[in-house]
Amino acid sequence: MTIELVNNDLFNWNLTFDGPVNTPHEGGKYVVNFEFDNYPFKYPKIKFVTKIYHPSVSRQDGTICEKHL
Repeated sequence: MTIELVNNDLFNWNLTFDGPVNTPHEGGKYVVNFEFDNYPFKYPKIKFVTKIYHPSVSRQDGTICEKHL
């Protein structure tokens, strides 16, 4: 797993991780973006940069459904 700042912005991070072993995602690399705005009073905006199919992840922009945060 790696964590990197996006454009040297302390409030915008990309987390990259490997797909879990023994799953269809094994061998894949996945990037999730965390954007902090007024934290800790508001939770961060979290979205998949890597296209992924999941019922709680928007196919249009990769955002995670708020009820799952």
